Amino acid sequence: MLEKLPSRLKVAALTNGNSDPNKLGFGQYFDLTILAENFPYEKADPLIFAVLLSKLKLTVPERVIHVGDCLKNDVSGAKKAGLKSVWYNPSQKLASPTIKPDFEITHLAELISFLKTEKTPSA
Repeated sequence: MLEKLPSRLKVAALTNGNSDPNKLGFGQYFDLTILAENFPYEKADPLIFAVLLSKLKLTVPERVIHVGDCLKNDVSGAKKAGLKSVWYNPSQKLASPTIKPDFEITHLAELISFLKTEKTPSA
């Protein structure tokens, strides 16, 4: 899926420490990897998303899409930081009445189609 991302996108990995794309052999697909273990805060804290924006030199958070599988850490954190959120929900869990993603996908292939049509320049 990462190979199929539009080349116009800046792609970053933001993790609370449960994975490191560089150690897993697919770090080459990311312009930036941020491991929360290197900071005094982690997702869902908006400050870690601010670090991401700063390091990528992105100044308009609402033009950035964060994709994640955790409503609390990924969706809520992204929304608090002003980013658009995509909830990757492959097991089709019930949505939360209080945390609303901007978009929801159940297959990563849906993300490719979505990003090709979305006018957002960053993911």
